Amino acid sequence: MLPHLAAIAPDLRAGRFGTPRSFDAHAFVSRVEEGIAEQRDMWELDPKISGGGALVNLGVHVLAMIDVLLGPAEVERATLVAQHGRSIEDGATLAMRAGGIGGMFTTAWHLPGFDMPENHLRIDTDRGYVVCTTSCAAFVGDDEVHVVHQVDADAGFDLAPLDAGGAFWNEQDLLARREAGANSLEIAARIEDLITGVYRPAARIPPPVLSPMAARSVDPVAVGTGLVADVRGAPAEVADHGPDRRSSGPRHACTEDAIVALPDAPGHFRTLTNKGALTLVRELGIGRLGAAAFGVSPMGAASAGGRPWEALLVLLRAELRRLPRSYPGTLVVDAYPRRPPPTATGRIGVISAALDDLGAYCTKARVGIEVNGAARLVSQIPAIASKLDVVVALGTTRPTSLAPLRELLPDSVELVVKTGVLPRELLEIAWDAPERWTGGEGRLVVHWPGAPGLRAVHGDALARAKRAAGRDTDR
Repeated sequence: MLPHLAAIAPDLRAGRFGTPRSFDAHAFVSRVEEGIAEQRDMWELDPKISGGGALVNLGVHVLAMIDVLLGPAEVERATLVAQHGRSIEDGATLAMRAGGIGGMFTTAWHLPGFDMPENHLRIDTDRGYVVCTTSCAAFVGDDEVHVVHQVDADAGFDLAPLDAGGAFWNEQDLLARREAGANSLEIAARIEDLITGVYRPAARIPPPVLSPMAARSVDPVAVGTGLVADVRGAPAEVADHGPDRRSSGPRHACTEDAIVALPDAPGHFRTLTNKGALTLVRELGIGRLGAAAFGVSPMGAASAGGRPWEALLVLLRAELRRLPRSYPGTLVVDAYPRRPPPTATGRIGVISAALDDLGAYCTKARVGIEVNGAARLVSQIPAIASKLDVVVALGTTRPTSLAPLRELLPDSVELVVKTGVLPRELLEIAWDAPERWTGGEGRLVVHWPGAPGLRAVHGDALARAKRAAGRDTDR
């Protein structure tokens, strides 16, 4: 149901990108942490509820991508990694064949370093490679970079590229129109049969012994080049280096080059689901939360329509109080706290109030808004333009992706383009050729694995995760 899969699959099958030779895929997320998951009695640990572990509940998404792009798959060899005392697997490695070619798939959900889920499929061809995630697909060859992003398909509201919002919207839209789509019982049965077939004969091993993470000297992110690294969700050793776009935490570098997005809704959601509400309260600080809630309407927070917007303001104010009032950089309101966003439902008043809070607390800062679907913001610009110093918007390689927004913004408002979370291969291209995303105008914010000094950290995390999931230990 992902719009970019529907766009690129016919070209792959028709041979436009060459003949596929092999594939490599993985799915990682930091969620079912040892000890904490047991304390919280998470449903994922009970196979009567979950049906299994990381393979069925996390890996299924990438296995479906393999089916859509290459065709029905079969597993030649499988290894499941299970910790002592757990009846579900925390990791899995599959040697597979699909579309007549061989490949590997690895998944794990118990390791640190993947606060943002990383679902990744790479298909190598005789002309280059096709890479696909839940946010975009691309072909990269010697003389071509062809990118299809899900925000290029206007789904009628502010999409969530981090969470595959386009697929959810397509499913709901088809349901409302009572029409069939790419999803079918046939696809569901193939994926379920594949996973069930793995669980029966797979080799089961204890967690492999991992050597300590190699100490790396992380080069500070270059400034003054028009490029900024977004280190939200990055390991702590990466976030120590700025300027960055991490939500306002104790490590934040208070420089004029830094951009801080508030609130860190994805980060808070992951803390809430992984570690519980008490951990989230401790991280934000009871005192800060109490001060942030002053003036918030209890009735508004309790209403079905008001709860998300009141919560947005409380989180934003609590995070804002982590920063010194003399902060000199840029503060932006993350306008995508959840589905549906304020910019899609007319609740622009919440964004306006948040902008006022930013400017009143940090009087030396530039303030603005961050959006994932620029087209959804265009109609709201007249209501908030006078309060904006900067807009950070997700851009794609299509020149038209930001054109309407760029034309509408006053000259006094800076438009900063961001890549969002893309495959590392594309992030590296974006860092080396930012004009593909910006059209040669303004700054580009690149998700952290694309920054030259930070790529090795991501590579180390991937290699460690694959070994922890049984890769290279099943022979």
